[in-house]
Amino acid sequence: MKNLAKLSEEKIKKIWAKSEIFLHYTGHMYGIGAAALNQQACRKINDLKQRDGKGFIILIPEISWLERYGLEYNHKFEKIIKQFWPANLTLILKDSQSKFSHLAMNGTVAVRIPDNPELREFIRTVDEPIVSTSINNSGESALTSLSKILKLKWFDFSFLPHTPEIAEGEPSTILNLSKENLEIIREGRFALSNFQEALAHPKIIFVCTANICRSPMGDYIARKIVEDENLPYRIGSAGFLEGGIKISQNSYKVLKEQGYDASQHISTSLTKELVDDCWLILTMTQEHKIRLKELDPNLGNKIFTLSEYTGYTLDIDDPYGLEISFYRKTFDAINTRVREMFDLIVNLENPKREGV
Repeated sequence: MKNLAKLSEEKIKKIWAKSEIFLHYTGHMYGIGAAALNQQACRKINDLKQRDGKGFIILIPEISWLERYGLEYNHKFEKIIKQFWPANLTLILKDSQSKFSHLAMNGTVAVRIPDNPELREFIRTVDEPIVSTSINNSGESALTSLSKILKLKWFDFSFLPHTPEIAEGEPSTILNLSKENLEIIREGRFALSNFQEALAHPKIIFVCTANICRSPMGDYIARKIVEDENLPYRIGSAGFLEGGIKISQNSYKVLKEQGYDASQHISTSLTKELVDDCWLILTMTQEHKIRLKELDPNLGNKIFTLSEYTGYTLDIDDPYGLEISFYRKTFDAINTRVREMFDLIVNLENPKREGV
């Protein structure tokens, strides 16, 4: 069986065009897959698994594909999608254009953006959604041993860039976004409370190198706006270096000049738990953004530089070690952008409201 993982895009597309069933690894479990719009291939998977039904999960590589294939959800749940995807999270969405009627149940389908970057890139290459389901006969436990799976001879090819002999990942969380209210079908890594908190109090953090100069400025400015305007956001900041350091002297002085007391600020180091808890991550430079994406390739939906998010082109450079006048210029730049950030966010959520 040919493994397409190390082949060129051209060869992958050529093999894809004349094949149907393939083996893949989601990052958590081994799966049997096929083109989601290929009804014959989907029926073949049912035959192989000796099952009669629908219920396959559709895998897509990015959020924009939801609109592309008519997969709809209530707009009020958009923060959940942007915060948690890609992840081991399956969402029940409306199949508004009936493109997946052969997979749909009561007009809805199960959709996931897998947190395996290689699998997402493979889906982009073949340029169509795929179905993914466990490898087992109906009523039996899913196979997790690669050697046992390969003995089945079910597959036309495989896409296996990095694969353990035993896949021990837990099943995905399943969340229904097709109704008016949130409904969790199956808890896995995430609980209903995670999604409720993300909707009620989305978290925004500012990121710079050490979390002692620029990002604390964004942090304190944003907290004051949230307090004054009674906005629902949680605010924080962090840096790439080890935490536990007080704010820089000049940042403290400049913030104090503007009425902010940053005497209690202690730097925080970026962690996976912290970024997972965020709806929006705003870095001071493109370099920070690139470094974060290298640490976690699944942050693409929620990480921006503060400048690009608000329509500016220049990074906010580090004033560390410079005269206080540079810190004042840095504060002015961050202050302008943070206030415009809230204008954008609030007006998007409340189109009839004018300004913050």
